[in-house]
Amino acid sequence: MGGGPLETGIPYERVRVLSRGSMWLRGMNGHWRYLLEQWSFTAGVVRRLRASKCDVVHVSDPQVGWWLREKFRNRGPGVFYRDGLMLGPDWLWRFDHVQVLAPHYQEQAMGAGCHGKSWHMIPHFVDTARFHPGHRDGVHGGDRSPVLLAVGDLAPTSKKRLDYVIDEVAALSGPVQPRLWIAGQANQPDAERLRALGRGRLGDRFRLLPNLPRSEMPKLYQSADLMIHAALREPFGMVLLEAMASGLPIVAHNFPVTSWIVGDGGEIADLQPCGALTAVLARMTDRCSRRVALGEVARRAAETRFTFPEVLPRYLRAYREIATHPRPGSA
Repeated sequence: MGGGPLETGIPYERVRVLSRGSMWLRGMNGHWRYLLEQWSFTAGVVRRLRASKCDVVHVSDPQVGWWLREKFRNRGPGVFYRDGLMLGPDWLWRFDHVQVLAPHYQEQAMGAGCHGKSWHMIPHFVDTARFHPGHRDGVHGGDRSPVLLAVGDLAPTSKKRLDYVIDEVAALSGPVQPRLWIAGQANQPDAERLRALGRGRLGDRFRLLPNLPRSEMPKLYQSADLMIHAALREPFGMVLLEAMASGLPIVAHNFPVTSWIVGDGGEIADLQPCGALTAVLARMTDRCSRRVALGEVARRAAETRFTFPEVLPRYLRAYREIATHPRPGSA
């Protein structure tokens, strides 16, 4: 059940909402537009849940989750909130049932003394049949210099630190001069700004791929040699799973969630200081065998830890527990 487009092979019912982009809401600030959109969505969901025999409602928006939790506090389905926003234990304790995406979030909650019995660590998963290593021979034409890939929101306000990535790659010296490709969503001014920066620092070694269709992402990963992820904090990072499943070694910042995902499938370092990423890349770009070995480890990690068959039992256990959880007024 949702209010927007969704690719799914299961029954799916759309809920009509008052969109935050509606002309009727133009005079309001963004916060109120968001609240009215989510309120209209929640109202539609409540009507459908009252007409069904649903045991669990799984939500990812905190405001919708909170309203549903209050509506069904004593009767109705159990509300299972998935935290993908790093809200932290100071906020999450309000929910009876919480999905966190990595062990770090459970550890945070335990340290704060508010880790509930119905918190479940369930990570995202990746389709390893869709995202898989390709044959890189010939994909670069006559240029054998490695392709470094970064994926993320291209806006200057983004926390993906793509300007930093460009500067650090440009600072590389030595016989191997890698190319940098960046892909992500952007409006035209933001894309042009980043393209000008990349071209100015790297010349023809820079390529920007704004708003690439989702269907083309597997081929993009297959065409690269290494994935750079310079965000200092990341709720999870699906691009990491997609790159790992595609056999790419990862260079990423030493944030606990990122480190847990990547494991031994890349190099983790403190990428906050200037020059830090350059130092790591200097060790990686001229060592093809090292990149290949790490990429194989990354692929195995994706296959053994982050596939649907691996993650599904975690969801089923959580749903069974929530459905049978004693609740006031449920008798």
